[in-house]
Amino acid sequence: MSRLSLLALLLCAGGLAAAEPLLAMTVKDMQGAAGNEGKAVDGTFRTLPVDGNDVHRLKIPLPAGAPDLGEKIRCVVEVEAMQATTVALMLVVQKPEGGWAGNLQGEQKVAAGKQTLTWKFADLKPANGQPVAAGRPGTVILMSWSPASELRLTRLAIGAEAK
Repeated sequence: MSRLSLLALLLCAGGLAAAEPLLAMTVKDMQGAAGNEGKAVDGTFRTLPVDGNDVHRLKIPLPAGAPDLGEKIRCVVEVEAMQATTVALMLVVQKPEGGWAGNLQGEQKVAAGKQTLTWKFADLKPANGQPVAAGRPGTVILMSWSPASELRLTRLAIGAEAK
């Protein structure tokens, strides 16, 4: 089986159809991303505590290839939470012509343990109160709070919602 076929099979099993525009990142990709914030340990990419806050966070700059917001983005993460917590996914969106367009954020309460979390476009709201109309995600930030819990990320996929 070719690497592309194997990737398509894995992504279908993970919640995103293979025919959709897609960006998938493994722990190795996350660790190698310039400007990342997190720690690769035992095959996972882990959040770090934020000084002075009850928050754990990791930041992953995305390579070219993420779908733009007009494609109704859907994000899927495979993560393990060390305790029940609130997990937030933030997309830092870049304008098509360059520069910051705004942030979109969604939150989910999760139990301790391994799980696959999905955020659809409708789940993501402007984090700064201003609408984000166009652009592509340039960075993904994953956070936990209430209480802060170490998160162990093994996979991140961004694609378009199924039509």
